[in-house]
Amino acid sequence: MTSDILKNLIRTHWSHILFEYNGKECGVDPFSTTKYDVWCGDELRQVESVDEVMALTIFDGKSLNDIAEVITNIEL
Repeated sequence: MTSDILKNLIRTHWSHILFEYNGKECGVDPFSTTKYDVWCGDELRQVESVDEVMALTIFDGKSLNDIAEVITNIEL
C-alpha cells in the first residue's frame, strides 16, 4: 500500500486501523479530525492531524510515510 492510500484511509476511516510492523502490533485510532492515537508495540502517542500521523517516527524510528509499503496484516 502506498503512503498516499494509507493517508487517505486514515483520513476517511472512522475506526481504528491495525497492522503489523517488524513483528509488533501497531495502529492508528482516529477519534476526530484533530485527535489521533498512534501506537506501535508499547509506545503510544497522540497527535492532532493526519499529516502528523504520517510523519510521526514511532515505528522503530520510521514514519508511516517510510513504512506504508511494508506493513502487513492490515485490518480496517
